[in-house]
Amino acid sequence: KNITESLKWQDEIAAQTKQAIFYPAFVGLFVFGSIFFVMAYLVPRLATFITNMGQELPLHTKVLISVSDFLTSYWYLLFFAPVVIILLIKYMASRDARVRYKLDEFKIRAWVIGPVFKKIILARFANYFALLYSSGVTVLNSLRINEDITGNVVMSTALREMQKKIADGNSISDSIDSISLFPPLVRRMIKVGETTGELDTALDNVSYF
Repeated sequence: KNITESLKWQDEIAAQTKQAIFYPAFVGLFVFGSIFFVMAYLVPRLATFITNMGQELPLHTKVLISVSDFLTSYWYLLFFAPVVIILLIKYMASRDARVRYKLDEFKIRAWVIGPVFKKIILARFANYFALLYSSGVTVLNSLRINEDITGNVVMSTALREMQKKIADGNSISDSIDSISLFPPLVRRMIKVGETTGELDTALDNVSYF
């Protein structure tokens, strides 16, 4: 029953995330297309008129015309360069653990999307942790399993640090307090759950919020 509810919850989260990202992505694409149209089509036609006036052009106008000339001549770079860069970064991440860590760190720190991505990771962690703990799996084993399925190296590293601290005799809440990845609300709710003996309920609440 719990696994079914968890899978349903994950599907809802995926659908909500797509809805949240669709609008800014659409607006960004529209703005980018509008700027490209102005720079590649309108500015070159205005540039001919401006230069024929025979007056000294201000610096920002020269820069605008230069950018327009570059886009007109090398427009294909705007479409192929990002694809090449993304594929190169993915290849490097698959080969080098440090690159993969930096990439995953960037994912949770990126402007606008980063905080959303981080909350999704934390929500999944809390959901899986609650599911395992309520089923009788020990705390250390629950963290170890989460480490493998979190899908983010930064989160996996944080969970590994938690395991070491708990194995050394620290409480769950004290172990989480020392890791900046977890926001204050998450740390407080887990501390309450640990104190009251209802850790799985507290984790469910973390996942909900």
